[in-house]
Amino acid sequence: MRKIKNVFIVFGAIILITFTFLMVEEIIKKPPIQTSYQINGTGQKVYKISNNELGPNFKSTPINTINATTAPAVGAIGPVFQEPLGFAKIDYPKIYAYDYQSKTVTAFDLEHKTFQQLYDDPNISFLSLSPDKQSLLIKSSRGVIDHYFVLDITADNLTKLNLLTRAAGWIGNLPLYYVSNEGNINYIAELNRQGVEKKLFNFSLLEPEFFSPDGQEVIFYDKPQTGRASPLFLYDPSQSLIKEIFQAEPGLTAIGQKNSNLIFISYFSQSSWISNLIDFGGKIQKAFNFGTFADSKCSFEQYLVCGVPTNQNLTGLPENWLQLKKSFTDKIFIYNPNDNKEKTIDLNGNYDVLKPQLTQAGLFFTNRLDRKLYFMPMKNFSL
Repeated sequence: MRKIKNVFIVFGAIILITFTFLMVEEIIKKPPIQTSYQINGTGQKVYKISNNELGPNFKSTPINTINATTAPAVGAIGPVFQEPLGFAKIDYPKIYAYDYQSKTVTAFDLEHKTFQQLYDDPNISFLSLSPDKQSLLIKSSRGVIDHYFVLDITADNLTKLNLLTRAAGWIGNLPLYYVSNEGNINYIAELNRQGVEKKLFNFSLLEPEFFSPDGQEVIFYDKPQTGRASPLFLYDPSQSLIKEIFQAEPGLTAIGQKNSNLIFISYFSQSSWISNLIDFGGKIQKAFNFGTFADSKCSFEQYLVCGVPTNQNLTGLPENWLQLKKSFTDKIFIYNPNDNKEKTIDLNGNYDVLKPQLTQAGLFFTNRLDRKLYFMPMKNFSL
């Protein structure tokens, strides 16, 4: 009896140990991340597996594409996806954006119906796509500290910028950034192709905004705040000179046309919102009868494309809009500087437009009210 009892005890211990091992293995085994992504109008769910790798090969998981074959129609405006996306950058048919659900920077290919998660970070607060569409600038805000990275999409390479970087953009296809310790270190630099920082010039700014339309000169100014009016400056590398090309105006914002010397500016003048098209010398080439936030609500490649508030009342601006205390209902304004032609499109809806982008398929823009990416068919639009 004792021997039989001992056999049962040993056998039971083996079963207990085996069961415990299997349970522990199941607990520590990392399952695939299955985050549903609701595609607009299909009811289909896509499950994304995050591999936390950088790479050019898009996954084979299908997503739905937009229909860009219909004639331009205001009534066709609708979200590309039902879920919100952050900081969407368009290189049609590709879209680079921050997916709030999976907390990843994701590349969507609408033509091949594929996507790829590029960078996993819950703290993304800024994305910018290089002019050649090969790299992304990424800002990760962690408490009071901001970290800036350059993600080379094709070369699987992630580079961290100077730890004192306070703002970033592009000069040509190289990262352009402002370095400051809010003391005696204040300069704008670029990161060359060897990954070495090159200081361009010293300058002290509070909240800098800068860009390089032609990949050589740098246009910069201080972001608008109450009680502060910033001039528009140009840095000329051929002469190592900084020039003030437009006088200080409250509410000044600006955006440059790609591969050009044209700059669209908008600012407050007494009780009016004013916009002008100027050149690198500050000469006004075209005056417009509206105002907008050029850096946030416009793009400027072949055409100038802007979301323009239908209500041009300046009360509480810019703070109330920047602090999400005020929203706009916008229309779309498109201007062709080559032929001096313009077109206004009424959206007939509640859209606070951010970064509108005109592509061969149509118009994309983010609606700040719900953070969704919207599309309006305008196939092969020309002006």
